[in-house]
Amino acid sequence: MKRTTPLLPNKYLRTIFALALCWLCTIANAQTNSSHLTLSYCIDPDWMPYEAIRNGEHVGISSDYISLLAASTGYQLELFITKSWQESLESLARGDCDFIAMLNKTPARERTMVFTDTFFTASNVLVAKTGTNVVHGYDAMDGKVLAVVRGYRHDEYINRYYPHIPLVQFDTEMAAIQAVADGHADVAVGSLLAVNSLIYTHGLNSLQVIGLAQPHDMLRIGVSRRLGQGTSTFPLSSNELVARFNTAIADISELQHVQIYRKWNNVKYVERTNYRVFLWPLASVLLILFGVIWRNRTVAAHNLKLTRANAELERLQEQLVEKNRNLEFLSIHDPLTGLYNRNFMLQRAEEAVNAFERFKLPVSLIVMDVDRFKSINDKFGHSVGDRVLVEISKLAQRSLREVDIVSRWGGEEFLVICPNTDEKEASVLAERIRSRCEANTIPPVQVPITCSFGIAEIQQGDDFSSWFDNADKCLLRAKSEGRNRVVCNDDIG
Repeated sequence: MKRTTPLLPNKYLRTIFALALCWLCTIANAQTNSSHLTLSYCIDPDWMPYEAIRNGEHVGISSDYISLLAASTGYQLELFITKSWQESLESLARGDCDFIAMLNKTPARERTMVFTDTFFTASNVLVAKTGTNVVHGYDAMDGKVLAVVRGYRHDEYINRYYPHIPLVQFDTEMAAIQAVADGHADVAVGSLLAVNSLIYTHGLNSLQVIGLAQPHDMLRIGVSRRLGQGTSTFPLSSNELVARFNTAIADISELQHVQIYRKWNNVKYVERTNYRVFLWPLASVLLILFGVIWRNRTVAAHNLKLTRANAELERLQEQLVEKNRNLEFLSIHDPLTGLYNRNFMLQRAEEAVNAFERFKLPVSLIVMDVDRFKSINDKFGHSVGDRVLVEISKLAQRSLREVDIVSRWGGEEFLVICPNTDEKEASVLAERIRSRCEANTIPPVQVPITCSFGIAEIQQGDDFSSWFDNADKCLLRAKSEGRNRVVCNDDIG
């Protein structure tokens, strides 16, 4: 019988096997130890109560969220100290830090960062001197000089969408607000919590909030796109790290969110009065000395009463501000989904109609309705139906752009206003929401929850009623053609 010769000698096979085993062990060790790796992050060093650096330490709302993320992921998250917000952005671009802890997503920032899901939302406001008329958005800012913080989202947003508004840039929100107080600018834009803190802390009683400023803050983590590439030693790519951060963010309970908000929003400012004791010359007559002592005791008692009264008034004022803030939020938001409600959307729709008549820029309306929602309620109960509406609203928010305004219009129906968007572009947004809803299942409903969409672009001479009717007709057409589809006004025109 003829003997066959092996392709490779046994000693070479053993060597190749040993090298392969070492390679697999290296990968396993890297995956096992990945949770013990160190990441550096930057923050805005002067943006209380959101975040700041005090005595070399990270404080504020984002510090508590960073602690939760570190505990959830097992990573060592170390602060890279900077002196300004602009320096923090530049440090991320240079690779000095791996991510920024709390910021808004913008088109410019998306070139250098990948963003997590939103973990904190807050309103932005316009601030001016006391007595200034209320301003309904940037469209009413004609002729006014606006103070913004250099590098903040509003700096980029206003330059893109309202280039006619004259801007003055500052390094911090305090500097922007102070410029209004000093008469160097007419209006400043800033975060509601930060503005309230600065006005009370610095006693800027000559200033007041005169309106809301869109868009509101939807704060996220921004991870450098350089992570996991080139000279980076981190074993995960930026997208993989964002996915892990998103998992950790999703695990944060509602109670933890509320506790963090209360911790940093419950700031009390106590007025302290310094009492000085005046010493009379030793040569003063004893009768005059007794008179001074009696007078000082009387004044001290009176001042103590005033101090207590001021403290009580201050406490009541803080409670009133907090209640007004809660009432303002509830007045414009849907309590179930957290989206804007019908009343707020009617106001924004009228503003969109007025803006179209003035600037002739395209604006589209999307009417969205959950398919067969009544059968879900009947089969699984209203609590499951509510969960479906909450999940659908989250999918819609993640699918839309920052400039788009989404609301719960009523029941299972949602409304989206898309500024500077024609019908074709709006259909792309609607299709994105539709496909994501179709691909998503919500326990215990084990089948995809689908939605139907009607789209109409505003036309010359339309008021909101006719504009909405056109979109609603498209929605009815989508329902009649089998649901789970997008129908535009041009399709049935």
